[in-house]
Amino acid sequence: MSNRTLHERIVQAVAAYRAGKLSIAELNSAVVHHGRALESMPYSLSKELGDIDYELTMARLAEEEGCVADTNSALSKLDSWLGAVPLKVAGA
Repeated sequence: MSNRTLHERIVQAVAAYRAGKLSIAELNSAVVHHGRALESMPYSLSKELGDIDYELTMARLAEEEGCVADTNSALSKLDSWLGAVPLKVAGA
């Protein structure tokens, strides 16, 4: 699957979450699943994905405990990260 397709699936998951159609757990799963499949990722972006995963996981756990989950920081970081993801892979 191309980086462009994986990127688009993450964008769609974020939009669905913001529209109330996905839970935080489903968003977290989509981001991690598709994000780890991206190719030619610089280490810094891979590290950022781990940080985003952590924040989304903490929000998911808070929600599961009946607390209000603040996802604003994670979503902001995710939006920035998506803007930096390489959509074309060298040699592809």
